[in-house]
Amino acid sequence: MNATYAQPMRMHYAEARVESSRNPIEQIHYLVNLLMIFSMLLSIMSPLYTPAINSAPSFAFPGEVRAPAAPLPDLAAAEPRAGDETRSPTPVEAQRAQPELAAPVRDLPGRVAAVPLATGAVMEVEGAVAGKLGVGLAPAWLSDAPIAVAPAVAAPAAPELTLPSTWQVLDLAALARPEAVNADVAVPLGESLAPAWYEGSGVGEDVLALGSGLPGTDWEAAFYQTGGENQCSGAIRVTFALAVPPYPVSRGNIYGDVYTVTVTNNDSITTTNVTLRINPNQGFYYLGDSATVQSSISGTLTYSDTGTGAPDDVALIAVTGDISSTTLETGETMTFTFRLATNADAISAQQLVVNLQSGSLDCGVYRTTNVQTVRGNLTVQKSPNIRTAKLGDTLGWSVKLVNTGLGNVYSAQVQDIFGAGYVNTDLIGLPTAPITLAAGAFATYYVTGTVNACNQLTNTARVWWSIGNQDGTASASTPASSEVDVRFTLENPNVSLQVAPSNITVPFCTSMTRTIVVTATASSTAKNLRVTGNIGGFSLSNLSPDWSYSGGIFTYNGGTPAGYIYSGQPVTMSFDLT
Repeated sequence: MNATYAQPMRMHYAEARVESSRNPIEQIHYLVNLLMIFSMLLSIMSPLYTPAINSAPSFAFPGEVRAPAAPLPDLAAAEPRAGDETRSPTPVEAQRAQPELAAPVRDLPGRVAAVPLATGAVMEVEGAVAGKLGVGLAPAWLSDAPIAVAPAVAAPAAPELTLPSTWQVLDLAALARPEAVNADVAVPLGESLAPAWYEGSGVGEDVLALGSGLPGTDWEAAFYQTGGENQCSGAIRVTFALAVPPYPVSRGNIYGDVYTVTVTNNDSITTTNVTLRINPNQGFYYLGDSATVQSSISGTLTYSDTGTGAPDDVALIAVTGDISSTTLETGETMTFTFRLATNADAISAQQLVVNLQSGSLDCGVYRTTNVQTVRGNLTVQKSPNIRTAKLGDTLGWSVKLVNTGLGNVYSAQVQDIFGAGYVNTDLIGLPTAPITLAAGAFATYYVTGTVNACNQLTNTARVWWSIGNQDGTASASTPASSEVDVRFTLENPNVSLQVAPSNITVPFCTSMTRTIVVTATASSTAKNLRVTGNIGGFSLSNLSPDWSYSGGIFTYNGGTPAGYIYSGQPVTMSFDLT
């Protein structure tokens, strides 16, 4: 529509103008195209059938045939009556002068013959038409008795309709009997839907023929599978649920998390040789002998499982026992639980697929899900970091393990290594078995050692766990560590010797016993005490147990630690000379 053709609309409405980009010629073309499309749709889809006495053409299905109408009477050729030579007939007379024509024969269930009423004939209906149509469809005046037919009035003549050459005549007698379309009610249309004159075969037709070898009357066969001794219930009638852990799964869980599968048979067909097929996510693996099977009918069931237990490897859980145990009966529910462990590759967004099988036959019942995973991070801290100590001091440290990651740390182990400058180290506080730390959790242990030298006093704690940290630390090959050291304080102890008697006189050819007392008089501790003594040509015997003699040197081996002499605690050495 062009703006020049728009008219203002009054009736108390605001003036409106409509503009269009089409010119008048384009608009006419557009309307013609719409009319052509509408005409084609009517000619194809219209279910109307114009009566044969109608002279106007109608839209009809392909193959529809119209009965030709009788030609119009020639009024000019009608025989004149007496006394009419000098006048023309009135319109009423002309109408009455039209000849009586036979009504066109209609396609009724029985054959009908129509003749002019003046002959005294009647219309005979072959067959019990009223009985065939039934009370609900046959008119009350239609019966098996002869029926009088009123004179037929001819329709105006019309040219015989010429059908396109591509159209075909519709043979109503050859039409197939309608069939039921509801697969749930596989029965033919009955007397309540079909007219009484419709004669059925008396045998219900096959409604479904899905797949070769399946009986059409048993439509459920299209929804379940069989294979040898294996048989599956209809997949659409089996309730199958997979429940994953209600928390993010931690990587490196060598103990596994519990998964639950519930299967309920709502079908009248049973599933035999019930088997659960588990296709783990990437980085997940099935733990053998970790499953349980419970039946709502039989209680606890036995099973056998197969699979290598390697990451990503398929595992099967097959119910074992007698046929009543291995079959999922109608209305029965089986509940499976099993454990899946994880390694470092168990990242999120990997599919876990669990299928129901009958032996090796896939029942088409499965669930697929993704499992969210997180990872732990293990650290260690030993304290105090640096401290001061003297010779002989016994020192203690704390070793703290902390999980700073989002997931759990599994199979964590700790080791403490003392330097060579320590003695009497005590590691009894460390765990001897692997431990598990939840996200944010920590564990603290204590160790002790005694300073025994002025160097090599470092002390290192090391930790690792099953898969290690994301950065490559805290693994068995590269453990995370924390090191401490000791600042040694050097002291010169004041040690005095008391030898009694101070002057030793040895009788000729006579043995004697001498005693030497060594005392640390300062507040510090003396270590590695040695006494030098020249015994000349004498023979040494009966030396005190805490001492040793070699090359003219007496060495003190007693004390705790060995060789230590503490302030105010004198030691005694005695021996015999001969």
